[in-house]
Amino acid sequence: EFLQSGFTGICTFKKTLRYLQNWKGACIQNKLTNINPYLFTVTFSNFTVIKSLPSFNDTLTTNQICQSNICLPVRIHYCLKSFSACNGTSISGFCMNSTCINIVKGLKYVISHNGSAGINSIDAYFNIGNASHTFYQYFEVEYKWLDSSNTKIFARSGNPSYKMGKPIIIGISHANTSDNIFFNRTDGFFTLPLARRNGECDQINRHVVLFGEDMKLACSIKLFIKNFTALSCAELQNLTMHLLINDFLNQHYSTYISKLGNFSSKNDVDWLQIMFDRIPRNIITAYTVGKRILCSGLVTSMHLNVIYSILSKHKTNYKILGVGIVFSKEEDISWPKCAFQNCTDVLDVNIISYVNFHDVSKPSKYHFAGGPNLDLTLPYDFFYPFLNNSTAKIPSILIFLIMYILWISI
Repeated sequence: EFLQSGFTGICTFKKTLRYLQNWKGACIQNKLTNINPYLFTVTFSNFTVIKSLPSFNDTLTTNQICQSNICLPVRIHYCLKSFSACNGTSISGFCMNSTCINIVKGLKYVISHNGSAGINSIDAYFNIGNASHTFYQYFEVEYKWLDSSNTKIFARSGNPSYKMGKPIIIGISHANTSDNIFFNRTDGFFTLPLARRNGECDQINRHVVLFGEDMKLACSIKLFIKNFTALSCAELQNLTMHLLINDFLNQHYSTYISKLGNFSSKNDVDWLQIMFDRIPRNIITAYTVGKRILCSGLVTSMHLNVIYSILSKHKTNYKILGVGIVFSKEEDISWPKCAFQNCTDVLDVNIISYVNFHDVSKPSKYHFAGGPNLDLTLPYDFFYPFLNNSTAKIPSILIFLIMYILWISI
């Protein structure tokens, strides 16, 4: 178990680790005393891990030494400031007067495995440091395949369909070719522009959209222009659209979303084409008004809507039913014009992306079956014993009583 933040961010809750599920988290440590076990390495390393569950005999209750082919010890690495600078030299920690020396400020488990065959090794990397006031304690768990390069490994987004928090998978279909959808492992996730530390849009790294994660992302771009013309505004719009939709409107291929997160299927029935409310016009005009320059008709934001439903047989798996992108209205943006000769104008724009997931699953309903229908038929001579040649009539109440007795005796 790892610590995780509660309602106030303090380390009050615990996170149970699950096999083959990577995890990251951080919480505030505010108890700088020796009685807080989560400040010291022994808490996170004084145990063994079952290598493979089929080899573990849980019927034995007596104390015994666990064999090395069943139980794996934790290999400890002590690091200073970074997980890349580590060694095996033991470092002991302690606290005194709310000041702690050589305590665990961060922890990373690297677990080597072979899928269903079990765990091969577990390494604990401790980021050791000092603290005299509250601090964020960082935790991470990373699973790695045994003897496999990262280029051969690709994590699924769920099986048989999407799970919450897993990436949205995309594929492409080339124009004028077959109906097959192709998945690119190096660029197979739906992504949105991501801000760097200075707030500018990262030209390389992008944010991966995770299933069920509503969000708002914002970043800015800057275009440096020597001679401001209408082409400058068109270049700014092209750069904005490239960051927003990442060539989804490319005329040479179409981008699709996997319905069930199954990237191995090439059949187009397992994929959904992204729908756009409109194709933004590339008719951008430029104006110079006094000491300001202006671009008219810019599109700077978009809203991604994902419609999904839960599968009836798998209550934690979901299917995407539709994906649509709505672009913002065209707007006019102006900037101050540089005052000197041969100076450079700076055109800066904020790019905003919205993502919302909409659950259209029908809730389960209980239906109570009605009672069975009783169809009673009587033989044509049923009343024969009660009839004679006389004109006497049988009272209707007598007939009703006879039928009632027959009905309750069924």
